[in-house]
Amino acid sequence: MVVFVERFVVVVENVAQACNEFTTHVVNLLREQSRTRPVAPKEIDRMVNIVRRKFTAIELQLKQSTCEAVLVLRSKFLDARSAVV
Repeated sequence: MVVFVERFVVVVENVAQACNEFTTHVVNLLREQSRTRPVAPKEIDRMVNIVRRKFTAIELQLKQSTCEAVLVLRSKFLDARSAVV
């Protein structure tokens, strides 16, 4: 179970890191585009919020899937335990 939790923590950290990297990439692209067209700071903020919302949705799905997996494991463990008794 500890390995499962450690793996979950690593995956959540990877998602957070990917979010930061992608957000930075989007901001850099918009700044680069600002050389050829006007890009308002409001537009940059809006895009950053969109990216973060998408990654938050991914993180929420990850947490939900993990919770469901833990509940299934717990159920199997309790079933196996009651079969032994």
